[in-house]
Amino acid sequence: MGLLILIDIPIRPIPYKAPYVSRKRTFNPRYKEILEIKSYVRDQYDGDLIDYAVEVDYTFYFLPPKYFSKKKTLAAVQGEIVPTVRPDVSNIVKLTEDCLVGTVLKDDSFVVDIHARKRYSTREHTVIKISPYFQRRGP
Repeated sequence: MGLLILIDIPIRPIPYKAPYVSRKRTFNPRYKEILEIKSYVRDQYDGDLIDYAVEVDYTFYFLPPKYFSKKKTLAAVQGEIVPTVRPDVSNIVKLTEDCLVGTVLKDDSFVVDIHARKRYSTREHTVIKISPYFQRRGP
């Protein structure tokens, strides 16, 4: 089993949006973004596709809003204020996990534990940590 895999996607976290059918064709509104994210993932991971249980830790970083004062912006970047606006974390996880399938993971069914959070930062990006799942014992 492998060790920790660390991937940094240097673009704004993007939420999932469902594909739809138009004139007998399926259209994925996030197609270009998915290709871009997969490209960043492939640049940072060139190992075999993972086919064992893993846990994935996502941290989605956003810029503080422009209307924040300097003091409030500093507090946000230091983690004292967290983003509570859209997009919601579950939709960002969905799109990001879909991008890991076929690039890092053989199938998303191998993900057995997920941790995800939104934070403010001085740059927009996503940090993904993938590690083998070891069942914990105890309370």
